Amino acid sequence: MNATIFKTIRHDLHNRYGHAVDAETIDLIVDETYAAHKRTAAVEQFLPIFVEREAVEKIEALCADEGVASDARKRIVFVSRGNRALADAAAAIASRLGGDAVLTASAATHPENVHDSQMESVAAERGVDMRDTAIYRGGERTLESVAAVVYLTPNETHDINALRAFVWDFQRTDGMTLEQTRELADDLGARVQALLLNLDVPVASGAALAA
Repeated sequence: MNATIFKTIRHDLHNRYGHAVDAETIDLIVDETYAAHKRTAAVEQFLPIFVEREAVEKIEALCADEGVASDARKRIVFVSRGNRALADAAAAIASRLGGDAVLTASAATHPENVHDSQMESVAAERGVDMRDTAIYRGGERTLESVAAVVYLTPNETHDINALRAFVWDFQRTDGMTLEQTRELADDLGARVQALLLNLDVPVASGAALAA
């Protein structure tokens, strides 16, 4: 199997089932499924399709046998193209509250821009680490489809395909005082929690944000 395709299948399945099945088990299922199909395949062109399909069936069956919910983790993208700090904070809060049930990312026009140190500090006060927020770059495969996109300001261009879209009305964090940033973070946390409940994502145990 092409190494790139093989790596992509692993990545997809880890993202989809990593909350329910450990990475080693997923990799073993993929390896064994590939080996079985490789031995009998007359044409290898369609191997990736067959391997991925059967691996999904095996993982679903494993989850059912062990009584573990196999629902795929919901991918949520937060968009604030003029203010990366706001998008990063929202994504980090969602990751903190949703735990293994979500995959979050931020979308900004200039993702290489440095973070807002004041927003980072306020987020840290609430037990949220913004530094490792994933950047959404588009082009995801079907297994990684976006469950929800949140446009954090009303004037954002709505150009990300998702099953559901939400528009919020936050202002830029530039020039805010420390107290204003804290108020914004509290509002953002409350809205993110409501969003997760709307998407049927339970808030992870012990994940409540500190005041």
